[in-house]
Amino acid sequence: MELHVERARATIEAAGVADRVELLVGVMQDLPFADGHFDFVWCRDVLEQVSDLDGALRETNRVLKPGGHMLVYTTFATDRLSPQEAELLNQHLGNVPANLVEANVEQSFARAGFAIAEKNVIGTEWREQIEERDGAVSRDLLRLSRLRRQREALTERFGEDVIASIEAALHWGVFQFLGKLQPTVYVV
Repeated sequence: MELHVERARATIEAAGVADRVELLVGVMQDLPFADGHFDFVWCRDVLEQVSDLDGALRETNRVLKPGGHMLVYTTFATDRLSPQEAELLNQHLGNVPANLVEANVEQSFARAGFAIAEKNVIGTEWREQIEERDGAVSRDLLRLSRLRRQREALTERFGEDVIASIEAALHWGVFQFLGKLQPTVYVV
């Protein structure tokens, strides 16, 4: 986690917004802010890993001002994702399987008091555009190939957990490209 915090700090600094952005480490279910504190909440690639989704969304709704909105970017499993592929992602990325089901997340929004103002299914188009621009998916496939070819040596050097997590993360983008995972954006 410390690596992600350091990356966030570096990004904030590089963007020149350090005087306007406060970085806090915590959990969505317990936000240290007063009721109605924020006009806007941005939530990207988080809901997939929240164990108490109802509690986290209720807490987020609590800290939003009346009329405030939350922008949520999340990813859902499609019927193209096999059970074995889902297990790879869930086990090594910390995903909560129920949170990769569109209906479950939308019902959790409702239970937390949110109404969906807008929903945009991104699908494969985002990854296709990235591939055309800079070949990111091809690089991920190349990295997967090398990881698998060198798995024994890499595992010996870094440990099975690290290698399995990297492998799962590389699959994430490839699976979005193949339509096995469906990125979706909500405004609630």
